[in-house]
Amino acid sequence: MSGMCISSIRGFNGHPPLGVNATALLGAEPEADEYGLVRFGRQDAEFVLSVLHDAGSLREFVDQIYESQTGIGERAREIHEKVRRLKDEMLDQLVKGTQVTVSPSGVRFAVLHENPAGLIRELFARLEVDILIHPNERTPGALSVVRDSDGRFSDVHVAELVVFQDDQLAFRHPGGFLLVAYPPVLVK
Repeated sequence: MSGMCISSIRGFNGHPPLGVNATALLGAEPEADEYGLVRFGRQDAEFVLSVLHDAGSLREFVDQIYESQTGIGERAREIHEKVRRLKDEMLDQLVKGTQVTVSPSGVRFAVLHENPAGLIRELFARLEVDILIHPNERTPGALSVVRDSDGRFSDVHVAELVVFQDDQLAFRHPGGFLLVAYPPVLVK
């Protein structure tokens, strides 16, 4: 079978909704040939089509293929494990030398020297902090001050937890979890 590409299945739209399993599944597809066609082995193709026919939801489709003992399922799990290891290595590098500090009002925070590039949730979990402060990727010289949206201060705007001058503010997210300001930014 040729020409079928999991990433073209309706619902993915370039943004896999099911996180790492779906991303790993997409990565497990065979490489396209010189004509741009993705060619599955017969067993994988038949399995994918039968799951596509029987699955009641996109989540069920992804989970059944990911958990299967087929070649594509095995490749997806291998890719998932590689992604997990790389994330752990990146987290180790980001937190290396990072010190968790407690402010006078009891807010736990950490200052990172690098942008965490999509690892915010993992950093909050690993460091057990209320606020992360790191270089902002869009505003040179400014800092991102991010509140843990699942933490103790989830209902408090981050601007209420830090001290800065009005002329230091570059951006304040209306949702309250993020502000971008030029240093110095002090945690209350």
